[in-house]
Amino acid sequence: MRENPSPDNGKRFQFGTSRCVEESLRAGPALGMALMRRMGIPDFVDDNCSWDRDQRIISPGNVLKAICGTMFTENPKQALNGIRGFYNHAPVDILFGDRADHSSLNDKALANGMRTMFDSDLEILMYSLASRSKALMNMGSSIYHIDSSNITIQRAVSHEYEDVPDGAPTPKLGHPKDGHTERLQYNFQSIVDGDGLLMYMKTFDGNVDDNTMFMDSVKFLERNLNDDRKIVCVADCKFVYKELIDRMIWNGMAFISKTPDNFAEHIRRKVIEKAMSIGFTDVGRIGKRKDSPEYEVCDLDMYVDGDLLRFLVYKKVSRKATLDYYLTEGMRRVNKHLSKYSKKRGRKTFSCEPDAMSDFLDTVKKIEDLPFDISARYVPHEYVKKREGRGRPRKDDPPAEIGTYWTVEYEVEFNESRAKGMQSDRDLEVIITNIPRTDDTQENLADGGTTLDILKAYVAQWKIESIFGEAKSKLKADTVFFVSPEMEATMLFCVGVAMLVRGMMRNLMRMNREQCVGIPENITAMQAFRMVQNVTVRLNRGAGRIFLDGPVDECNRMMDLMQLLGIEPEELLG
Repeated sequence: MRENPSPDNGKRFQFGTSRCVEESLRAGPALGMALMRRMGIPDFVDDNCSWDRDQRIISPGNVLKAICGTMFTENPKQALNGIRGFYNHAPVDILFGDRADHSSLNDKALANGMRTMFDSDLEILMYSLASRSKALMNMGSSIYHIDSSNITIQRAVSHEYEDVPDGAPTPKLGHPKDGHTERLQYNFQSIVDGDGLLMYMKTFDGNVDDNTMFMDSVKFLERNLNDDRKIVCVADCKFVYKELIDRMIWNGMAFISKTPDNFAEHIRRKVIEKAMSIGFTDVGRIGKRKDSPEYEVCDLDMYVDGDLLRFLVYKKVSRKATLDYYLTEGMRRVNKHLSKYSKKRGRKTFSCEPDAMSDFLDTVKKIEDLPFDISARYVPHEYVKKREGRGRPRKDDPPAEIGTYWTVEYEVEFNESRAKGMQSDRDLEVIITNIPRTDDTQENLADGGTTLDILKAYVAQWKIESIFGEAKSKLKADTVFFVSPEMEATMLFCVGVAMLVRGMMRNLMRMNREQCVGIPENITAMQAFRMVQNVTVRLNRGAGRIFLDGPVDECNRMMDLMQLLGIEPEELLG
């Protein structure tokens, strides 16, 4: 603190230290961890893990809380070795247990907690705590959006793990969407409910196929759902294959999915032909945005392998939407597949022209269903080969050899006439479901649904894509990797828990927004963290006082957010 200037020393100011030590924590982590406690997540993890309470200073649940706390900011999460520094000024004993201090957040203690969580079965732990949290917060949706994705990692293919425990997934070469098949990856399966909350997340080996992951998820739901609770599984066309559909029908589980071309003797084409003969009904706009498209639907039944199933053939009313799709989403797909040849992404090189040509043509086949004209030229580049040995060359040494490598340069041009010719096929999509047809909306969609109910449920599949985007682009889930598979799987579990809490925060803020007019209508957790990024929660133990420190406007927004989330001041550091 500043002291009065002293005439004796000739200096205008002297600096000293305050007698009251103030501990602090950023506002975002304080909000997120307070909500974690309100949801009972740390205690639930402690109660469902096997660990020695006498030997551990920091419990597994508090390890999870500390790791997730770094993900409740406007920035990507912290690396494991940066977590102690993240809480450098925080009241660690209040946040993470009476016996904890800053030294308790060391790498070894955090790793021990993560291994304990892994040993407890991350799959059931994630689903159980998500289900319990939803019940505590009075949120419950019977719609389960299911999909798979992958995390590509930067690690040498030759890297070998030591002492891989049973059940631990390992990264392998796969087929990531960005086309970089030369890099290792993990696959993972997720379930997001109709409220946008992550319910389930399981990590798989990097080469496990989609059929296996979908079947594994369905079997998990069969084992863990209560008999009196009906759900509806919503997925894309990867979900629809004979063995899985037969299993869903046999077990009475409801599903909604897009029909692939190769399912049940190409029944999609037969359904479209029947729909064209029946005609389509306008069901109006789906979505709250002004530019949301209107749809026309034909709702019909057809037999598939002896089972009478329901099909919805739908299309957008405006064909301009189809052209817009090709120009936006279509171009995004093209750029994603061709990015490995781009200079910005570290252009892929080849030892000879035939290799470059073969690789490029194989890549173009993946996007040949899009109306783009793609041309390429194969460019040689000379370079001086590295000599064997070290040091300067001798006078009698032969001159350095010149080698050649090849790159691909490409051009992409939108073919509008071809796009218009493809519109009729592109405009028509086919949904398959076993949900009974009803004239009125039912309380539970599994009991029956109108045409519009089914279509709305499928169109909402974007909710799980949003979760994947949050994990990869906002939380940087592709930077979770450590020295052992169980640690990597557990960190992805921690990312999943953080996304659950962030989703719960988003829903609560939107549900209660009318209480605080200064909060945006469709606010996200990320936006909330940005609104209070300059606010610090401070604790003065001597005075027994908690207060906010920061710009007045941001402190007021912090008070609004606390009100929306139902968090009391004393809970911010609890």
